[in-house]
Amino acid sequence: MPFARFSPFVLAASALFGVFLAGCSSASASGGADAGTVYVPRVTDFCNYTSWMTYDEPDAGGDGIIAPSTTIDGGFIHVGGERIEYINQIPPHGSTEFPVGTIIVKSIPAQDQVFAMAKVGGGYNSNGPNGASINWEWIELSPGDCPSDFIWQGAFPPANQSYGGTPTVCNDCHSGFQSNDYVASPKILLKDY
Repeated sequence: MPFARFSPFVLAASALFGVFLAGCSSASASGGADAGTVYVPRVTDFCNYTSWMTYDEPDAGGDGIIAPSTTIDGGFIHVGGERIEYINQIPPHGSTEFPVGTIIVKSIPAQDQVFAMAKVGGGYNSNGPNGASINWEWIELSPGDCPSDFIWQGAFPPANQSYGGTPTVCNDCHSGFQSNDYVASPKILLKDY
């Protein structure tokens, strides 16, 4: 189907209306998720993520979550060893939530995989089985400092991925960290900002 053509006036008016709507939805001091703000992550948002605020865990150890198949990383979702975490924005002091638009990337060199969680807001991921990680979307990135694609993204990894072999694995773990807005990192803690 061919694309419709719009006059420059229609495009300018649409853009101005979008700016007006964005200005009407203010983020709350607690992070904005309750203000109705919604963020849709794009691959380009992850370019140069290794230049973001970095937290290194030189020997994180296995996370203890046993995958259904012991052929996946010895039964662990994340194997022991180094983890490097990156965050694109620090929350305001005293926040009880990370702001909508926050991206946290976790690189696990021993697994040669890069995972991310993006705070998308809008009540996304609030009805997951076995708990949920409200307002967060999970992403696996293609390798590299400027990923070319998402391997997958959503409220759950796809069933055909080896990430634990269970579709609810991200929420199963992160739902236990509600007091830190579902961020399961000993280095990225709301209380420290």
